[in-house]
Amino acid sequence: MPVKRAFFSLLLVVCLASILDGQDARTDTSPAPADSVTLGILVDCSGTQRLQLENTLSAVKQLSETIGEKDRAFVVRFVDAGKFSIVQEFTNNKDEINDSGDGLYIQGGQTAIIDAVDRSARYVKRNEPDFTANRAFVLISDGEDQGSTKKIEDTIALLKENQIKVFAIGISDLKVSTKLLDRFAKETGGKTFMPRTTAELSNAVITIAKLMRGAPAAAK
Repeated sequence: MPVKRAFFSLLLVVCLASILDGQDARTDTSPAPADSVTLGILVDCSGTQRLQLENTLSAVKQLSETIGEKDRAFVVRFVDAGKFSIVQEFTNNKDEINDSGDGLYIQGGQTAIIDAVDRSARYVKRNEPDFTANRAFVLISDGEDQGSTKKIEDTIALLKENQIKVFAIGISDLKVSTKLLDRFAKETGGKTFMPRTTAELSNAVITIAKLMRGAPAAAK
């Protein structure tokens, strides 16, 4: 009799443990940790962006606010093939990214968008050979390439090899050419935005901040 009681007691303990484990599994609703991001902010500083510089600086500041502790970002200023500079190296410091706007100024030259994207991708590859983060470029430009030496096909292959998505923001004092921006975005899994107002620009940055962390694109 004592043996039988001990057996049933043990059986009851096992059953209760199984039920509690099942309840823990069902009630665990803690959110998964957000994916980290490696972000490049590429800013066209050619002459057609003169009147857009204030909007561009606002976008850079807004992007800096999305950077978390586990993220890394860098900022590029470019004009032509010879005027390319990384005004802020990799950092997760929001203030440093925001302050990099001081290094953005307008200058004349034959805009070399493809070259800037290519050199930025090589910078990521060189400084982050092993990665687990989402990788994204935010390219702010009018889309009119006049002086690149790199081929678009080779640059896109480099982007794909390093899993970098391009999110393009088309702004200009004159006309935006979407062909190149669209190709970069579509072939890398990114998206092109054509904001006409400061509110639309802000909304574009908000959307990009979600998409670059893997959020699904909204249906059209």
